[in-house]
Amino acid sequence: MKSLISNPDKFFENIANKSANLKVFMLAILFNSMAISLNSLLFIVYIPSSSQAGYFYLISMFIVLFGIFFIYLLILCIVIAGVSHIVLTKLMGGVGTFKKRW
Repeated sequence: MKSLISNPDKFFENIANKSANLKVFMLAILFNSMAISLNSLLFIVYIPSSSQAGYFYLISMFIVLFGIFFIYLLILCIVIAGVSHIVLTKLMGGVGTFKKRW
């Protein structure tokens, strides 16, 4: 944090030179998709009877909901990142330099 305040140019240059790691991003989307799917499933689906068809219905409904919410969250995150990038670029005039104030 000290280097961010004292020398922001060097701090952001180091960050820009690092490779992007999307594992945490994808894990967060996977976890959130699973949580939303389970939550939705608890409100939609009844407790199945002991028949195989009831369990198949339950599992297939979870897979469908998981896929829908995964794609939805992925698109939502990409749109938010894109809009944020466009807005910040327009706001800053496309210039990203920092000047020391002291």
